[in-house]
Amino acid sequence: MRVGIIGLGLMGGSLGLALQKTKLVTSVVGIDHNISHCEDALKLGLINEIVSFKEIKQCDMIFLAIPVEAIIDILQELTDIPKATTIVDLGSTKAKILES
Repeated sequence: MRVGIIGLGLMGGSLGLALQKTKLVTSVVGIDHNISHCEDALKLGLINEIVSFKEIKQCDMIFLAIPVEAIIDILQELTDIPKATTIVDLGSTKAKILES
């Protein structure tokens, strides 16, 4: 299973490291608007590869490890992902996400 993480800060990076230890996950890829987060995640082995937003949309599972307001915006850009793709948000509150 190829897993994508949008947001490679503390939560996204920790998740990437944990996912790589499971037998179900074959590859963990990520993207972050902060270039230093991307570089650090690669250097520390938290993810296998930095990918484009277009490429992350092809993952089997996508984790959104970004602020709630950004989750709302990103969800609008994920409407064309394959139907079998699972999206998981790590946002702290769900009310705003559900309202959108």
